[in-house]
Amino acid sequence: MQNMKKNIKYLFNYFFPHTCVFCLETKNCLDRDLCEECRKELPLKKPGCKICLADIANKNNIALLAKLCGNCIKNPPLFDQLFAPYSYQNPIDYLITKLKFNKKLIFANLLGKLMVEYLAAIYKNRQKPQIIIPIPLHKKRLRERGFNQALEISKPISKNLQIKIDRFSCQRVKNTVMQSLLPAKEREQNIKNAFAVTNQFKFTHVAVIDDVFTTGNTIREFCKTLKKSGVQKIDVWCVARG
Repeated sequence: MQNMKKNIKYLFNYFFPHTCVFCLETKNCLDRDLCEECRKELPLKKPGCKICLADIANKNNIALLAKLCGNCIKNPPLFDQLFAPYSYQNPIDYLITKLKFNKKLIFANLLGKLMVEYLAAIYKNRQKPQIIIPIPLHKKRLRERGFNQALEISKPISKNLQIKIDRFSCQRVKNTVMQSLLPAKEREQNIKNAFAVTNQFKFTHVAVIDDVFTTGNTIREFCKTLKKSGVQKIDVWCVARG
């Protein structure tokens, strides 16, 4: 049965080859819409804070010795660790922006598959989360956009890592202004009390997924809600760190 699936997949890719979203070539695209040459241009995230991946610039301060950024030392986040393979730079920012605002759902599948490879290596020797929770959109925003980009990115991850997605236990109950439209100092207040857990929550170790981590206010507020519901460990998965 396994060999049959491989043969079917090979034949499908032979007659309907993937096309690179950047150079439009079909060579070396394997099972994703990105060729190996263009993949080399993706901006890999450099090592940073061991919790939130922020850059630690000053090599002489206590932050570098602790491998923590100043923010995580002064105000430790409620999540345990952020995992993000890329920096929010070109061309990753192009893929995320086109996905969210131009309904390029093919990019969600591509980003999800790139995350699969990254996360599979991360969790090779560590306990996987029990469930994946995409950051929810408010129902009005969901109607406007037509889809939740975090959910779409999580689908290939769920399939390959064999972790189910919980899309119903958590809701966004406050229709906030888009965080990207606000200055950093207003984002925390904007997202305050935006989420609620509506079903009885039985998981203690979860993965929260979103497209990009910038100021982190949305993730922090969502994790606060999860912690109040009894979650003990939270891994945050994002495609990119801003």
